Amino acid sequence: MNIRKAIASDKNNVLKICERLSDFKTPSWRTCEEITSEDMKTLDSYFSCPKPNQHLFVAEEESTVVGILFLEQRTDFFNQNPLMHISIIAVARDKGGKGIGSKLLEYSEDLAKKLDIAQISLNVFSSNQLARKIYKSKGFNEDTIFMLKDI
Repeated sequence: MNIRKAIASDKNNVLKICERLSDFKTPSWRTCEEITSEDMKTLDSYFSCPKPNQHLFVAEEESTVVGILFLEQRTDFFNQNPLMHISIIAVARDKGGKGIGSKLLEYSEDLAKKLDIAQISLNVFSSNQLARKIYKSKGFNEDTIFMLKDI
């Protein structure tokens, strides 16, 4: 498996893998369509006009895109230190459980170190138990809890 910076010809494959981002029991106030749609808009925007703080990588096997990693360099709200944020990470449906996601997480850590960034963040839905378990096993800890109330 090879991880490389995404190029324009990867767009359709990247967006197809993005469809997998709602493959979990979503909260009742969120729909799969809105979750997937917003992530697809973000990636589509990257292909149109990437921002200097954004990085999109693909994992490929035998010239086939099997995973995506979209990173954004940010500033920590509390201490103003640089932060690498994993905005989107996904693996093709038929490639799950083969270590591709773990390799993408490791890649994000390596890039952060190269850029002298000491922390990596990500968001995960509280109902996405599988992803939470994986992230915890990779050393991520819960920080803040985002709460939402319908009114």
